[in-house]
This record gives sequence, C-alpha cells and structure tokens, in this order.
Amino acid sequence: MSRSPRITPGPMAPRPRAFTLLELLVVIGIISMLAVVTVISIQRVTRDVKLSTGVNRVLGALSTARSEAIRTNNPTLLTFRIVKDLDDPSQPAQVEMVVAGFTGEIVKGDNDGIRMNASASTTDVCRFIPSAAVAPRYLPEGIMVAGPAQDIGVVDDPTGTWNFMSPGPWTPIDDDGDGRYDYYRSLEFGSTFGVLFGADGTVITRNPEAQTSASNRLYNWVDYDDLRDNNGNYLLNRSSGSGSSNTPFFQQGETNAESFINVCQFLAVYDEVKAKQDIDYTAFVGAQASLGAGDFIEFRDRILGTWLDENADRIHFNRYTGLAKVGGP
Repeated sequence: MSRSPRITPGPMAPRPRAFTLLELLVVIGIISMLAVVTVISIQRVTRDVKLSTGVNRVLGALSTARSEAIRTNNPTLLTFRIVKDLDDPSQPAQVEMVVAGFTGEIVKGDNDGIRMNASASTTDVCRFIPSAAVAPRYLPEGIMVAGPAQDIGVVDDPTGTWNFMSPGPWTPIDDDGDGRYDYYRSLEFGSTFGVLFGADGTVITRNPEAQTSASNRLYNWVDYDDLRDNNGNYLLNRSSGSGSSNTPFFQQGETNAESFINVCQFLAVYDEVKAKQDIDYTAFVGAQASLGAGDFIEFRDRILGTWLDENADRIHFNRYTGLAKVGGP
C-alpha cells in the first residue's frame, strides 16, 4: 500500500507590520506641509495672474487713450479714480480708468465754480470731459495704480515721491438724507493723477492747447458731472476739507470728488492686498490726523514708496511715440 508523500510545511510568511503612531504622525506632517506649500503656491500664482491682468488692462487703456488723442487731434487724458457701488456698500472698491478729452476751456482758479484760495488768480485749470466714444474700464479688485508726484501742489520736494490712490476704508455718505448713499468718503486720502497724451500721441506734461502765461500754475480737471451754478460757472466738486487751504483740490478723499490731476510720465501697478500684508496701513491713518497733507504724503511715501519700488510693475513710455511698455524707460 502506497503512502502519500509527506508534506513538510515551509516557512511562514511574515505578517505585515502596521505603522506605528510616530510614523503616522510623520506622514501626516509631511502631507500637511505639502498642502500648505501648495496653497501658498496657488495663492502666489493667483496673485501674480491678477497683477498681470491689471497691468494688461492699464496698457490697453493707455493705448486707447493714445489712439483717441490721435483720432480727435486733441489732448486726451487717461485718469484713475476709485468707484464703489452706491446700492451695495459690501461690494469692493475698484479703480476706474477714464479716457477724457480737452474741451478747449480754461477756468481760472478764482472762478466762482472753482474758488481756490492761495494763488487762485494765477492758476489755470484745463477742463476735460469723459469721452463719449470710450467706456470706462476697471481693474481687478485689489489692484491699484500709483504715479510720481512731480506736479502736485502740496508736496515741497516731489522728487522721488509717489502719489497713491485712496485705499479706504470707505464710509457711505447720505448728504441729502433721502435714504440713498450719495458717495463714499475714505478714512485715508490719496491723490488723483493720470497720463496726458498730445494730439500726436506722445506723452506730455503741459497742455499745449492751453494759452496761458508761463508763470501761471496749470492744472487739469475731469468734469464728470457737468454741473453749473445759476450764473453758468462750471462747478468743481472738490473733496471736503479746510476752506482756508488749497489742499482739498489735490486730494482724492471722496468717490465723487473732481480733484486736480497730477500729470505723470510713468506709472506703477501693484497689488494692494499684498501691500497691506507687508505694511501696517493703520500707521498712515494715524499720521494723516497729525500731519499736514504734504508731510503726510512724504511720510507715506517713505514706507509704501519703498515697498512699491520692489514689488510694483512699472509702465514707461517711449518719448517719441508715446507707446507704453512694462519695464525700464
């Protein structure tokens, strides 16, 4: 009788070893760090894309303003102002880019509709109106523009000083008590500026169509509302401020204000969200309460201007053609 062959059991397969608590914690830590790095990278890319979009929109608006100057054979401004939705204060403020053409009218600073104080009789204001052929354009939320303060009247030494737009926070104002907001007022004021194109498309700093005395101060003003008083005088809706000073004419403190426009030869586009992450903006608000307008602008420039030099995208213009480009002059 044959026997079945005897089967000798082989070595037992090793049991799979479970992760220890320490190993699990290490893995979780690595995954968490990778997640944080990924989020930061996505945020940085998103921020860069938004800034790039803003720069491209500014370039597009500049090109349109230049083309409009050539088409109309007339000095044309591209200016920037802050706008907010009057029906919904929760909506963010945005930068509005407006193309405006010179009307050929020059209003004296002591005109009843202007009512400047110091040097009013020797101040000439070129009146511009928004172009009917070009709709306003808007920058992405948080993208702002700055310009050199080379023409502003409240800074003693504008060399190397930047003009900044009002960053807010914005308070809705109902002036007439009808239950609807009329405009917004900023806790921190800024300045209004723009780029002026001549009829040949080049960037200029003084309107050649303004036949005024060489000794007179010459400013530009975009008349957004076309309001006049009973005597037919154009009304410049300046920011609220001291009646004994010309400072409010150069401030952008309210969304409906029609400030004098500082003409710039280059621009800087920057991400205000990033700036507020890197810089304590509350210091500016406190300084504004204790300093005069010029001193405040120079104080803010020493901090925010230094940051701007390192983080903003510069836009310069070809001196012969007026074409804009990103980068050095």
